[in-house]
Amino acid sequence: PLETSNLLHTVPSMIPGSIRESLKPVWNTIVRRQKSEAWRPVGVRKKERLEEYAQLYPECWLVFVGDNGQADLLAAEEADELLGTITGEGGGHWSTAKPSDGRMLASFIHAVQPKQAALSKHTRLPLAEREQRWRQAGIRHFKTYIEAAVLAWEASLIDRAAVLRITREAVHDFIRLKSGLTEGKFEKRAKIDPENWGSWSWEAA
Repeated sequence: PLETSNLLHTVPSMIPGSIRESLKPVWNTIVRRQKSEAWRPVGVRKKERLEEYAQLYPECWLVFVGDNGQADLLAAEEADELLGTITGEGGGHWSTAKPSDGRMLASFIHAVQPKQAALSKHTRLPLAEREQRWRQAGIRHFKTYIEAAVLAWEASLIDRAAVLRITREAVHDFIRLKSGLTEGKFEKRAKIDPENWGSWSWEAA
């Protein structure tokens, strides 16, 4: 539906897991109250899938997008250790990088719960040290997709025009969800000021 209604502007690759690997964490979370630690095998499996993608597409770099609700953060940490990340703290610009410099361009993690509660390789470290490790690994946390777009722009992964497009669409999606209107009944569109990303006004569609 998203693709046919022109609301999906690219075709991402979903990293598949397995039903068997997911059922056990669900059981441990609900019955045994083990919470985030129960999802560790799923994170390791996702890391292995990323490695498979890197082998299947040696000419490509990878960008990983997930959230910190289950095991995506752990997968991003493991992938950085295995494949290397180009845009980590102190890294160079991706356009001058070579495959030997790393296969991951960046990882973007949607913060759906407090960072200190998320499953991580560095759970025993203080949060400040964990955040330093994440910066070094090119792992960027975000709360909104507008923030994610700005972080991608700061890493030179997208240009300013792309940030404006993402911001505009995020505002439109929010209004559609809040009003319950379909795309065909949406009567107003956000007009983003390109000189001030935090400012917008409304115009007729």
